[in-house]
Amino acid sequence: MDIKKCFYVKSTEGIYAAVYKAASASILYSIAEKHYKNVLNDHRLPKGDFDLLRVHDIIPKIEKSLISSSQVVLISRDPVERFISACVEQEITPSRALRKLSENDINHHFLPTSDWLVDGCKLYKFEEHLQDAVKDLGLTWPMVKISGKKIKKPKLTKEQIKKIESFYAKDVALYKSIKKAGQIWTASKTPSVEDILKFR
Repeated sequence: MDIKKCFYVKSTEGIYAAVYKAASASILYSIAEKHYKNVLNDHRLPKGDFDLLRVHDIIPKIEKSLISSSQVVLISRDPVERFISACVEQEITPSRALRKLSENDINHHFLPTSDWLVDGCKLYKFEEHLQDAVKDLGLTWPMVKISGKKIKKPKLTKEQIKKIESFYAKDVALYKSIKKAGQIWTASKTPSVEDILKFR
């Protein structure tokens, strides 16, 4: 997996871990509106359909290798729900998406949330802690909501859910481990196999 796809963006009071399909479009728009207004005038942004507005590709980024701060705000979404949302975004069936997970060049919408973890980062659950995360980034709440593609969400079979939970086992453990907004994650507490199984 290309770790460079896991990028971060500086905001007023923190550094945002831009985890796709966990309110990233809305948060990055809010950061751009406050700090990088020139980004919003970029000719590459779509005109007319606000719900499809994405600044991911053109907003100034910080690579993971340059991050060593407890200021990082990371939002974790239920891995199964995030997978479904990624399928909608990419207009791909769950079956095809699952096949592509085994490829080396995995699409950034499907990258595991745990790839964005940085020692000392602060964890938040989507959507339960979304307001806390936004405020901790120094942004205004409520923020502008960018809904994304208006396509019916696919239904998953039990077998597909098991495959998703297996591939995203670290993400499942991470999501279930978050008990409060802003919970600190340390590298020494990477979930073990026993921890992962405990959450099933």
